[in-house]
Amino acid sequence: MISLQKISAYILAKKNCLHPFRISRIIALAELICMEKYGKRITNAKYVGNLGVFYIDGLKEELLNSPCFEKLEDQGCIKYVCDEEINIEKNARACIDEAIRIAEKASDIELNNIVVQHKLFQKLLG
Repeated sequence: MISLQKISAYILAKKNCLHPFRISRIIALAELICMEKYGKRITNAKYVGNLGVFYIDGLKEELLNSPCFEKLEDQGCIKYVCDEEINIEKNARACIDEAIRIAEKASDIELNNIVVQHKLFQKLLG
């Protein structure tokens, strides 16, 4: 399992600075992609919500309590500020990269809908 800090660091190393809402949607989408392709989750994140909305319990707090993440108040986003190499297993990395590519083309609402309308989304909440 990939920690929330590690997967967030990987995403932010590629995307620079994102709002926690988008980070959580990319993580959830990556999990759904891996569940579909490989039959397993890649994090132990606790998803809270229902059919239309959700959040990852403790994600924002975990990132903001780490010296490797910085909140840019003026931009409303979180940035990864450490230089550590982020090693993620190949299959999981492919799922995360695919989720990032999908997110790049979607607004916040579209990205949220992609996640919550996914056929496996309920399994994340369970």
